Amino acid sequence: MSKRNLESHFDLKRDNQDCLTLTKLIDRKANLFKKYKDPFNIYKVFYHELVTYCTNYILIKNSSYKYKDSINFPFINSKYISNPKKIIFRKLPKSNSIYDNYSFGLGKEKIYISNNFHLKKNILINIFSNKKIRFISSCYIDFPEFDIQIKKLEIVMREIELFLKVANHNFGNNFKNYVLNILSNNNKRKFNPKNCSLIVGTNMNLENRILSAKFMQDKSNKVISVNHSNYPFYIYKEPIRSVEYSICTDYVSYGKFRFSKKLSNRIFTLPNFHHVSNLDLKKIKISKKIKVLDIEKKQEYLYVPNMLNGNIRYGPFRDMEDSIYYKFQYELLNYFKNTKIKVHPNGKNLYFNKDRKSNSKNFEQILNKYDVFIFDYFSTPFSRAIATDKPIIYFDIGLRRLEKHVLDTIKKRVYYYKINLNQSFEKQFQDFLVRFSSYKKKKVNYFTEKFSLNSKNDDINKLIKKLV
Repeated sequence: MSKRNLESHFDLKRDNQDCLTLTKLIDRKANLFKKYKDPFNIYKVFYHELVTYCTNYILIKNSSYKYKDSINFPFINSKYISNPKKIIFRKLPKSNSIYDNYSFGLGKEKIYISNNFHLKKNILINIFSNKKIRFISSCYIDFPEFDIQIKKLEIVMREIELFLKVANHNFGNNFKNYVLNILSNNNKRKFNPKNCSLIVGTNMNLENRILSAKFMQDKSNKVISVNHSNYPFYIYKEPIRSVEYSICTDYVSYGKFRFSKKLSNRIFTLPNFHHVSNLDLKKIKISKKIKVLDIEKKQEYLYVPNMLNGNIRYGPFRDMEDSIYYKFQYELLNYFKNTKIKVHPNGKNLYFNKDRKSNSKNFEQILNKYDVFIFDYFSTPFSRAIATDKPIIYFDIGLRRLEKHVLDTIKKRVYYYKINLNQSFEKQFQDFLVRFSSYKKKKVNYFTEKFSLNSKNDDINKLIKKLV
């Protein structure tokens, strides 16, 4: 992105509100497809990509930066905003993955496991030795009244174009053609599963969603989606969380807090929810006594931010412009001299000197090397750090919106400070030190027990074995 005056006003609230307004429009248009149940509904299967595409447009259009990154649809750039050109999508390669051709087991019951299922090694070894296991990464899928559904999608795209005031119809046509390209079945594996179970990770992933829809098109099948983090995705009070619980018969989450009745989901049919202990956290000793943050003491700090995204952005509440975020990161490291940064493995990491970066990309491997952790958004490493006895500083810069009662629980464990992105960061860091230099109130961890562990159901192997 091109540079601008980093002291200029940044309106994260406006970005989030614009994205929320558009998301509500997209939600209302789901009524055009209400006759089609979720697994047969093109609009619902591609809902996440539609929200991503349209909010990405808003965030880039609202910005005074020039996003020059290449188009990686549904992520676009500033040139596309000013005049959307027709995109020629490449034909999907023929699926010849060794993964898709591998299976084992002698049982009659068939269990399919998606390519990106994060618990597969442990699950396979412990519970599926007497069943027929087959791996799968993609498949073909048919939709009823396909042409009619595509026509309805065109109608929705025209309304979105009017709302966004885009220059031409290429905006809507490109999304339609993107969907058609993904659903081109010529090179995909054709099969019709019956009386089977599919185990997937998050259905935020489009390939997983298509697989899940394929299996759920036959009522004899089960689709079991397993939370990919170590805490429930519910904690994010964001429109997009409904996709996490979409198009599955059963969803496995962590902790003992039962949140299903608190979900107001107008888009997707909710699955059966099951709560269990997180496999990794149940193996460790959860610290009850939290060390006090001693500002005067010389200690090693580790700052664990989110990634710098370039044009890979969508909203609301998910991210912010790289230049603003980098400015915050830079000033934090400049102020807290004894701090190293753990650069996100999937983000841009060229900005900081090597001597300020942590040596490992795996948070678990470096957990014991540092005395104090600094976070600016809630993540898997954040929840893992909460389970230790080490002080945590949480500079809330507005990344991700948490349920209020969840944030209140987190505040009891961490040293919390709300950052204003349009005020001096250095002055706010100074204010933080003054505020907590003589802070004596003890911190306590209620989060792990409530949102990651479940004493009544602590074995995910037994649970999944029961479900299949």
